[in-house]
Amino acid sequence: MKRADSLDLLILFVVTIVAISAGLSGGLLRGLAGLLLIFVLPGYALTALAFPRAMPRVVESLVYTLGLSLTVTILTGLVLNATIWGLQAQSWVLALGVFSLLFGGAGWLRRQGQFTARPLTLPTTINPITPILTGLAVIIVVLALIVARTGAEAKTTPDFTQFWMLPTTPGNVQLGVRNEETAPITYRVVITGAGQVIQEWAMITVKPGEQWQSNLLLPNTPYDKIDAALYRVDSPQSIYRKASLYLGGGSGALCVWHEGLCEF
Repeated sequence: MKRADSLDLLILFVVTIVAISAGLSGGLLRGLAGLLLIFVLPGYALTALAFPRAMPRVVESLVYTLGLSLTVTILTGLVLNATIWGLQAQSWVLALGVFSLLFGGAGWLRRQGQFTARPLTLPTTINPITPILTGLAVIIVVLALIVARTGAEAKTTPDFTQFWMLPTTPGNVQLGVRNEETAPITYRVVITGAGQVIQEWAMITVKPGEQWQSNLLLPNTPYDKIDAALYRVDSPQSIYRKASLYLGGGSGALCVWHEGLCEF
């Protein structure tokens, strides 16, 4: 068979190498590279391996390419999930790219007559309903990939604000607020003892991932307990977080109220 008959496989090799490079480097072409590696390249390489003398007609080739690509992708995922590399973008790109090159290389050798194999019994004509089913399978896989990507990118932990009051030196306490939410929040902190306001901070704006701290010198009044209430300015009547410092007997125990629970 002439070398010109393997021009499609030469194009396959070039596109696969470019897809591997784009998939590993990221950027705008990463998505296109992923689509080619999932839906086109492995299946076309296997089709060329199965039909060394002449590729099937366009419709049949398209069906084989999509079906075999999806099969290779599913099996590759099962194998990767059982390895130390796992289902990472880089491992997907390398595995599917290497398989495409290996299958394409084997197909090229068959076309050149370097080795022979028993004839495959794949049909060269396909029932008209098969392309429709293949198209539906492709849609399902695409939707599954979208759902998986969305779930992977979603936050797995809820947003929260951390609020604390800790004794430092005799007669002094440290107050702190840490914002682990998605937007800047303006808080108000009120310190009370025996039903009286000891100190108040009216406007404390904390950006996501940052924290505010302040030290408070307690008055000489012998309080048994000091309460610290944290409010959000956008909900001024509701206590957002509460911390209580018990001073009776000099124990200095700390009780932080969070969602109805007292944590020491």
